[in-house]
Amino acid sequence: MNVTRVDAASFGSRLYLARLARVQERFAARLHAELPAVAIERRYRVVLDALAVSVPAEHLARVERMAGVADVYPVAIYHPLTDTVPAMVGAVPLWGADRSTAGAGIKVGVIDDRLLIVGSANLNDHSMFNDTEAALVTDDAELATATRHRLWGEHLECSTAEASGDATDLIDQVWRPRCEDQFERRRAGRPMTHRITRIDGASRRSARLLGPLQGLLVDG
Repeated sequence: MNVTRVDAASFGSRLYLARLARVQERFAARLHAELPAVAIERRYRVVLDALAVSVPAEHLARVERMAGVADVYPVAIYHPLTDTVPAMVGAVPLWGADRSTAGAGIKVGVIDDRLLIVGSANLNDHSMFNDTEAALVTDDAELATATRHRLWGEHLECSTAEASGDATDLIDQVWRPRCEDQFERRRAGRPMTHRITRIDGASRRSARLLGPLQGLLVDG
């Protein structure tokens, strides 16, 4: 029996793989545009033309109907075991009867509307390496985007719908002008009219101290 091996490094194979990569890239862009909550975990191009994706259950049927999808093969289905985490980890007694300390010290970070981190950890070396911290990280793009919209609405004192506009426009037309205006008010001793303001940047002399200070504070 003759066995023919695929030479992935041959000119014909490389030409085919380049064309396949472009096709997959176009599909990935369309998938992200239609279903931002779907995350691509891995791409296959040699043994088969396929993508491994993480799909919320409510979006699975839409993925199956998309042009270019021949079939969907579920590998694993995950179900939440509880929605009462504060009680499970013993946070409720720590908050007190009036819950006055609930949420104290918690930081929220949203990166590119794709990643969301919520927890006590500061995003610096000292907190990540030295301190005892706890944080939750998720790549649920839909949740990350919705969280940003709600936070922006709270800080800009507007509705979530108004905070859901184009991010660049909101930064240039609302965030920056308002922060500058409030900064000038505070510097002039006048009362602030909004809750956000610009923070003074560090001087170059202060910035030069950052390296030595990190060396003293970071053990990792």
